[in-house]
Amino acid sequence: MDLDNNNKMPIFAVISLFVIALCVPTFLVHDIVKVAETDSGAVYTVGLSELSTGNTCFIFKANLWLTGIVFKVIPCLMLFVFTIALLLELDLNKRRRRHLTSGGSLATKKAERKTDRTTHTLIVLMTVFIVTEFPQGKFPKKN
Repeated sequence: MDLDNNNKMPIFAVISLFVIALCVPTFLVHDIVKVAETDSGAVYTVGLSELSTGNTCFIFKANLWLTGIVFKVIPCLMLFVFTIALLLELDLNKRRRRHLTSGGSLATKKAERKTDRTTHTLIVLMTVFIVTEFPQGKFPKKN
């Protein structure tokens, strides 16, 4: 799909506004709290806002679910699906190249080794990302 600059800007704006809207609960949950006053100045930390701890912590819980699902689980699933699609496309291209070159030339063997390294690299990167990100977005236990 070929997009010109006139079509790209509205898409960029919609995605940007969507991401900003998804980040609003995080801003509502956290608050900058003054901890101490020292000779060199004040010391601050990040704490929970009064808004997030009121009303049975609804905003705090909603933020945890939003962060876990939208920013952790969904990107992991998307990465998995896109990586599988890319690996299938690489395999299809390798079979096409082998068919065109009859599979016996030195150039074909070098290209296959390079593709195999790419495949291994993609699998390692996907595994590391999913192992580190997916557990952070897992569903909380019910008490």
